[in-house]
Amino acid sequence: MAETIIAQRRITLVDTVVNAASGGTVDFGVFPSDRFARLVGLFSVVGSFTFRWQMQSVSGTARVSSTTVINSGSTVFDVLQYGPFLGLGFTAVVSSAPYVFLAGEPIR
Repeated sequence: MAETIIAQRRITLVDTVVNAASGGTVDFGVFPSDRFARLVGLFSVVGSFTFRWQMQSVSGTARVSSTTVINSGSTVFDVLQYGPFLGLGFTAVVSSAPYVFLAGEPIR
């Protein structure tokens, strides 16, 4: 069995079931992301929501804000991460308690 190198593990940012009012927003917060190069995720939802991620040069100001629509079923998410800080959240939630897993993929 291979030895796990701790620095090479994914860094879990969010692992939760989200309860939000229909049409509401959810903010997971801002995370330091200078230790990883990719943002990866898994979503499972009945309904839909818009996932928002913001790459930031400082913890308070979003420099790049991107969104993607997640529709019913299971979805895998994978994007490059450039900023030293990362803001995560949902907008336009129209679903029943979506499951969310988001992690940072380490720089290799």
